[in-house]
Amino acid sequence: MDVRIVIPARNEARNLDACLAAAAASGAAEIVVVDDDSSDATAAIAQNWAARDRRIEVLRLGPLEADDAWRGWAGKNRACWLGAEGAERAWLLFLDADARLLPGGLAAALRNAEAEGLDALSLSPEQECGSWAEAAVVPLVFTLLNRCYAHGEPAGGDGIAGGGSARRERGGEAAANGQFFLWRREAYRRVGGHAAVRGGWLEDVALARRLRDGGGRLALLPGTGCVRVRMYRGWREVWRGWGKNAVPLFGWPWAWPPGVAARTLAAPWIFLAAAAGSLAAGWGWLAATLALGLAALHGDYARRLPRGQRRYAVWLLPGSAVYAAIWWSGARRLRKGTLRWKDRAEPPGAAGR
Repeated sequence: MDVRIVIPARNEARNLDACLAAAAASGAAEIVVVDDDSSDATAAIAQNWAARDRRIEVLRLGPLEADDAWRGWAGKNRACWLGAEGAERAWLLFLDADARLLPGGLAAALRNAEAEGLDALSLSPEQECGSWAEAAVVPLVFTLLNRCYAHGEPAGGDGIAGGGSARRERGGEAAANGQFFLWRREAYRRVGGHAAVRGGWLEDVALARRLRDGGGRLALLPGTGCVRVRMYRGWREVWRGWGKNAVPLFGWPWAWPPGVAARTLAAPWIFLAAAAGSLAAGWGWLAATLALGLAALHGDYARRLPRGQRRYAVWLLPGSAVYAAIWWSGARRLRKGTLRWKDRAEPPGAAGR
């Protein structure tokens, strides 16, 4: 396939081997691993793969802060930009190191993008959850994203891996998922690539907006059957990872009037509090009605989740409270300038300030 896969990797030793095994099996013509000044075994793993597979190239970067030429850049944006530099393949796939391409997934995505005449296709991967914190928060956040941003939908409900094709995007804001972001090389260059959004951690959404504003064709589709990710592992990573993205994705949590995300998080607790208050007041019929309303919210949440994640709907109440706390904490740290990810602060002027 006429595709260069670019994998930005900073301290991804636990993920990179599986990522590269799947990428090597995908049929891509080139794979570039950009080691972003890692302090673990990331570079050694990448070099080991490069020694066995001539399609794999490793690009090692020094400290981001040591070179004034990269002042104001986010580390991932630098890695993606350099990994794409000089590419001659028709397509570029930016793939996170914790993502695993599933058999036939890249080919299905490429067929879809070419058939639909897309300039870029982003897939929202299947999300794995290995702890209670992941199960409570990760599916909930992706449900909020689906409600707040424009997504295409697979025709027939089969997804692109099953032969479905992209419909035109629904109304709403342009969006993308940087875990799997496939670009026509010329379209990527036309919008300025990652250099044009160098200072933000939410580069995928920023690039999607640039493409849409320039008249390009973009689709964001479910990645079921194409790509799978376990984003964060455990409570600590869930808190830090989603905290850095919350404001750029959903705005300030104290904004008034509250937006879709805030209303969605608050609704289960409003129903629960109202039901408890009605029961305490002796209004059993009203408490029962409100309890049914809360059950309906759980049912609607389950319906919005991928089939394999519907069991996580039981976490709606605690998940809503936990993510509200993550959002609030992330907003406070962003305002104070103390928000960090992988030992780096977000560059000045980044999205969400």
